[in-house]
Amino acid sequence: MTGPAGTGKTTAVSDWVEQLGCPVAWLTVHPDDNDPQTFRRDVMSALERAAPPRATAADEVVPLSTGDLVAAVAARLGASEGHVVLVLDDLHVVRNRAVARQLEALVERQLPGLSIVVVTRSDPQLPLARWRVRDSVCEIRHRELGFTVDEARSYLAGFPELELDDASVRLLTERTEGWIAGLQLAAVSLRHADEPGAFIERFRGTDRYIADFLLDEVLAHQTRSVRDFLVDTSVLDRFDQGLCNALTGRDDAQFQLRRLEASSLFIVRLDPEGRWFRYHTLFRDLLRCELEQRHAERAPLLHRRAAARLMESGDLVGGVEHLLAAGDADAAFSVVVGAGADPETTRPWVREVLDAFPPAFVAADAERMLVVSDMLRDLGRLDDSAMWLERAAAGSTPGEAMVGRAAVTSSWAKWHHAAGDAHAAIERGEPLLDDLGNRAQHDERFLRGLGLDLARAWLLVDDVGAARRAITVELEGDLLDPAGIELAVPALQARIAAREGRLRVAEETAERVLRTADSLHVDRHPAVLDALLARARVHRERDDAAAAAEDLDRLLTLAGRRRSLPYTVSGRAERALIVATESGPDAALEQLLAFRDALASPLPPTLAHVLDVVEAGLSIRAGELERAAHIATRSQPGLDRELLLAAVEYRAGTHALARDRLRNVGAVHLSDRIRVQLMIGVCSDDADELAHRVRAAVRLAAPEGFRRVFADLADPGVARALRSLATSAEAAAHTTRLVDRFPWWSPVTTDVAMVEPLSEREQLVVRYLPTELSHPEIASELVISINTLKTHIRNVYRKLGVNTRADAVREARRLRLLRP
Repeated sequence: MTGPAGTGKTTAVSDWVEQLGCPVAWLTVHPDDNDPQTFRRDVMSALERAAPPRATAADEVVPLSTGDLVAAVAARLGASEGHVVLVLDDLHVVRNRAVARQLEALVERQLPGLSIVVVTRSDPQLPLARWRVRDSVCEIRHRELGFTVDEARSYLAGFPELELDDASVRLLTERTEGWIAGLQLAAVSLRHADEPGAFIERFRGTDRYIADFLLDEVLAHQTRSVRDFLVDTSVLDRFDQGLCNALTGRDDAQFQLRRLEASSLFIVRLDPEGRWFRYHTLFRDLLRCELEQRHAERAPLLHRRAAARLMESGDLVGGVEHLLAAGDADAAFSVVVGAGADPETTRPWVREVLDAFPPAFVAADAERMLVVSDMLRDLGRLDDSAMWLERAAAGSTPGEAMVGRAAVTSSWAKWHHAAGDAHAAIERGEPLLDDLGNRAQHDERFLRGLGLDLARAWLLVDDVGAARRAITVELEGDLLDPAGIELAVPALQARIAAREGRLRVAEETAERVLRTADSLHVDRHPAVLDALLARARVHRERDDAAAAAEDLDRLLTLAGRRRSLPYTVSGRAERALIVATESGPDAALEQLLAFRDALASPLPPTLAHVLDVVEAGLSIRAGELERAAHIATRSQPGLDRELLLAAVEYRAGTHALARDRLRNVGAVHLSDRIRVQLMIGVCSDDADELAHRVRAAVRLAAPEGFRRVFADLADPGVARALRSLATSAEAAAHTTRLVDRFPWWSPVTTDVAMVEPLSEREQLVVRYLPTELSHPEIASELVISINTLKTHIRNVYRKLGVNTRADAVREARRLRLLRP
């Protein structure tokens, strides 16, 4: 049994041997036992006390004197009865190799009737590796000796005056890492503590009783070289050979680490290979206290060395923390600012170190406050960001010159966009765009990306022209970094193309951005959000619900990690439309309303409008016209409101009102123009007018592959007009392909209820199963990926309760989902 001082080794063995019911020869090894003859004599004395020799027929004792330990023990066992357990406690005090050889020979002999238990603080000079291979040794080390929370609770219950609750016991167990001596000494200190909870919170290895124990029982027994190594490396939370050598200026770290581990000197291995280690928390606390008290002038040097080594290996978090510990806050901040130019690189680790900077250090410089504010904003911590932004605008001290007003205004505009208040972002930022050419040099880092955020704000209020202009001004201002040029700009251009209805351009551009981000290993870059949003819209307009859902799920995950409210809301709105396609408007409304109810605070008007439009549209499809009319009436004036009110009027049967409203609507973007054409047609109450409008809508929709706009309307007259158009002589090939992909081309009704009905897309897939087309050919016909098709087919098989295509066709016909 091996473990450092105070791990309860002796107690554990004592408890165990008491339960054996056989003689126990206990020898507490003394430094004098480094002499082989003394060691042999003490072992034999312990055996004689535990198991006196039996008398011979002549009542004579068998002589046991011999110079060989194995022979002496064998003779003693032969003169005794039963099994004997030999316990050698504190064997670590023996360093004589000759004594170790005697013990090795005794173990190797495996004498019948003898078990040997070794209790030591360090690995003995015995061939443990060979015995492990033979499975002839059972090892218990300090990990197994550590107390669990339940064991600590049971132990501390023996001190009723402490009255510790479960949380306090758990925290104390974590602080001591289950080290029983630590728990014992903590209990002693707690007896004198006025506030036990506060004591446990601040309990460290510098507690008087803990420190005295570790100093007396551990450090006092180490050589000067080992103590220096321990104290120097205590500044590290985790370390390996290279880091220790760089820190101490020595070249024997590997030897020292192996010796510390073999000595169980409160060192914990962190990986199976034994490359990385750390010190027990309380031991590390004591060592750091020793460093500060006895070698205070050396501590900053050690921290700087550690910082240099860690940053060289790519550990910026560790590097910054050590620079701060060395008192080099300026150097640490420079590291953060330098890496802050790349938000993809910064985000994973800035969150860990930003709060480590003292507030007084940040507040001492207005520009520094502005930098911290921007970083906090990018981390989604908007309240903290606003606090530093306000202080930066006011200056750090009275009379001190403020940072450039353009820098402050730009940061506020970006902050408002991050908060989802597009109108405030535009109001703050737009005036700066026209004056980018006259910018002050010290404002440049804060103006970078302003045009991109303003473009995003303009897209939220559905002004594509202004968004395009903001991007152009940003590019002409020559402020963007390569990532902005290669990723952010084209990603926003993809969103613009998707809104304008240029679906092919939007899809190609978005996919190029996503491939580039993947190749550069920056899949969390903000541009990825824009690209996913653009491509999801393309998939939805083309009625590929599965592909759209995949993009939106990825977008929502990334937006959640970035704590980005605008992208979360936009993604949720798009996702609700996909849920409506797959599961119906009622299910989509339920999810959307649950999301709104879960929001911690009211949404800014811009984002609230995004959800209002979707909620009203779903309410119309669900037949809740009064609710939809209420939402539409209170929403912001514009095309969305007019189209929603017209849809309510159409569903309510007041076609003339809807028709008059639609004729006054100025639709610019392609999807809106298609929608207006179709709605005017269905409100006309004239078959020829409807056919004319459907024909015009198809001419607009077919080249880019718009399909969902037809399906969302779900009007029988539109279905008839589409069928008629597809079979007419004037139908172009792309028109026929577009119309043929709709499930109402050969409508089949069924009075057989399914437990889980097929979605619209799954019904369409079923129509192709009786054909001779292969899966790739069906996917091509439907303009979806083969993986998306396979997903639909798996769902169809599951819902129909079949396993093959032929069985699916038969079952679909039985259920009248297909014509015979």
